[in-house]
Amino acid sequence: MGLALGTSRAHAPQDLPSQPWANVSVKPTPYLVMKATAYVPVRRGIEGGRWTKTQRDGRASHGVAVDPRIIPLGTKLWIPGYGHAQADDIGSAIQGNRIDLRMQSWSNMRRWGVREVPVYILR
Repeated sequence: MGLALGTSRAHAPQDLPSQPWANVSVKPTPYLVMKATAYVPVRRGIEGGRWTKTQRDGRASHGVAVDPRIIPLGTKLWIPGYGHAQADDIGSAIQGNRIDLRMQSWSNMRRWGVREVPVYILR
């Protein structure tokens, strides 16, 4: 089972050795270390299809699939190596401290691979 926001094991920004959000206008608060994979939205019924759980068009939006018990849908995020995102989708394999990043090309999806990344919660 994953770690929900607001629990004692979430990291605070002061735990970081550097300030990676220096050019971000909104300062993040806690972050979670999550296993990040990537996916590409498609037009047919595999991989969840074109539309996200929150009815955003997956072809044009920079969003991520999350376990809504850990990160509520609609939450604004910042992920190093990916950038700003919105938690707008879910996936059957995305449970606990996992996050699935929506990419706009197959090559970017393959290049991302699987990584453990800090996921910053923007408020």
